[in-house]
Amino acid sequence: MPLSFPANPTLNQTYTYGGNTYTFNGNLWTKGAGGASLTVSATPPASPSDGSLWLNNESGDVYVYANNGWLLVGGGGGGGGSGAAGATGATGPTVSNAYVWFTG
Repeated sequence: MPLSFPANPTLNQTYTYGGNTYTFNGNLWTKGAGGASLTVSATPPASPSDGSLWLNNESGDVYVYANNGWLLVGGGGGGGGSGAAGATGATGPTVSNAYVWFTG
């Protein structure tokens, strides 16, 4: 089930869902995750850095930014799929046997 954030949020407004608290930064809902930045939005962040995370709140897909592109690391499974497909990030080099570690 996709997250359903409040409409017309105000700067620094918080929203808690599933034990996680998200903060509206004036443009996107964000949540810190083990030192990485997690953006929750229908579109990817404009200026990500390697290790940034993006949760597409329409599809439920989770991406990590690496080597100048977004890599799909997990899917939400849709289950009815009434939301639009998320934007595709820039294509980076081909990655095989990629691993992502989270410490915190």
